[in-house]
Amino acid sequence: MPTINGVHVEFHENFDMSFLPVGFEKTTIDDLKGASVQYRGFDGIHIRKYPNHLVGHFDKVDPRKNPIGHLIHDAPEWIAPLAGAGVAAGVGLKTKNIKEAAAWGFGTWAAIEIFRALASK
Repeated sequence: MPTINGVHVEFHENFDMSFLPVGFEKTTIDDLKGASVQYRGFDGIHIRKYPNHLVGHFDKVDPRKNPIGHLIHDAPEWIAPLAGAGVAAGVGLKTKNIKEAAAWGFGTWAAIEIFRALASK
């Protein structure tokens, strides 16, 4: 379990930060969630900068080092849409039929979401 200022925090649990630590770099990987910019640094810390404050959390996997691992462990909600888009693109390139491509993409997304819902019960 990671710690911040000696306090244990859960992965993905948000905490306020009073300053941006040295060595953090801007990143475009991930969802801004209303922030103006985001940074990544050591130990899996991901910081979002909002107009009047900084919010950080620990990710289990750094997407700069392992994007697939980050999707699986830290952002599983993105797996189904990305898979659906990939299938749609592949079908579209092969068939040149946008309706068929959209149907395959939506079907892939829906199947993954149903599987995730059943697996979480």
